[in-house]
Amino acid sequence: MAGKHVCASGEEFLACMTTEVEPNCILMDNNLPGISGLEVTEILSCEYPDIPVVILSSHLYEISKSHSSLSNIQAILSKPVATEKLIEVINTIKNQRS
Repeated sequence: MAGKHVCASGEEFLACMTTEVEPNCILMDNNLPGISGLEVTEILSCEYPDIPVVILSSHLYEISKSHSSLSNIQAILSKPVATEKLIEVINTIKNQRS
C-alpha cells in the first residue's frame, strides 16, 4: 500500500495488518487507546519482524531495555519530534532497506 494509513488504536492497527496494510515503515505512538504501542510492536516483532518501527513517545522512561531490544525497532524518538528529524530517520530506514 502506498501512502499512509492511520489507525485510532493498537487493536485497530493489528486488525488492519491482517487485512489491508503491508507497510514499508511504521510510526508507532506509544500512548494508544487500548493496548500500547510497545505491546503492538512486540506482536509485530513476532509476526512481521522485517517491518521497521519508529516509536514516538513523550515518556521515554516507559520504554524498557526489553522493548528497545526488539529487532524491528529502528528508532525511539521523544515527542514532540521535529519534522526534519522524523524525515531523517525515515530516509535512513529507506536507504538501509534498498
